[in-house]
Amino acid sequence: MKRAFLLAAAVLAATVLPAAAQQSPQWHFMFGDRFVDAIVANPAANAALNGARPLINIETIESPSGQAPRFPSSPPANVPKAWNAIYMYRWASEQQMATDMPHVPSWITACMYDNEDAQQYPLTPQEERVRPSQWIAKAAQVCHQAHKTFLPSSGVRQFRRQDQSDNDNVYRTATDWDGYSAQTQMYEDNLQEFRSRVDDFYQHVHSVNPNAKFFIVGVGDLVHNQLAPNSMVEAAIRSLPPGTYVWLNYGPHPRQGIPARPDLVAQVIADLAK
Repeated sequence: MKRAFLLAAAVLAATVLPAAAQQSPQWHFMFGDRFVDAIVANPAANAALNGARPLINIETIESPSGQAPRFPSSPPANVPKAWNAIYMYRWASEQQMATDMPHVPSWITACMYDNEDAQQYPLTPQEERVRPSQWIAKAAQVCHQAHKTFLPSSGVRQFRRQDQSDNDNVYRTATDWDGYSAQTQMYEDNLQEFRSRVDDFYQHVHSVNPNAKFFIVGVGDLVHNQLAPNSMVEAAIRSLPPGTYVWLNYGPHPRQGIPARPDLVAQVIADLAK
């Protein structure tokens, strides 16, 4: 079911790829709500986000076992209104998404389906990992029926670890995507490879759905299980076209025992504003 883009995507129409259409050198950022206080406390980072419409992942909501998350009735009070933030919630399970959606408040306007064993609870069920295309299509339908923007995540190459035959079917579901997230942070130590992966994913999906309004590229502080310096992350971001949304994945990384590092996220945003 191909749908017109929803309000949250429409307001970003002037800030997405292709880069040739951009007038501003500014990148846009996606980060978790646990990073907000550190960004606000950094004057340069805070100022850089004024009017920049960051995409904020609401990741600190309690999710009791067997129950829908306890969503607050209003956005986080610590997010400056001047940012014009867009709020998102992320699921690793389409089935849990369908259960939760009636409880999702109107101020959360975007939903991400991250089909992998990530840090969300509950984790992606086996049937969703084995044959992701049908579950991506279902997730898009759930989000659109709730009048929310749909953003799938996990690079298509990651889907191949389960079933290579389903790879083309995953791409075909892009007709229902309002945007897409390429998890590319594992390549940021090699800028040529990083941009090759980004460009390949963008071109492949854009050929199916040229009207998608979000293009989100993942960067982060962990590459091949080693901490990456901010200079490496910033170089990767600077290699991207203006208008790209950048997912700042600075933890927590439970498997490596690394906590979230909000001060470093704030510093990246401040450095890029110079």
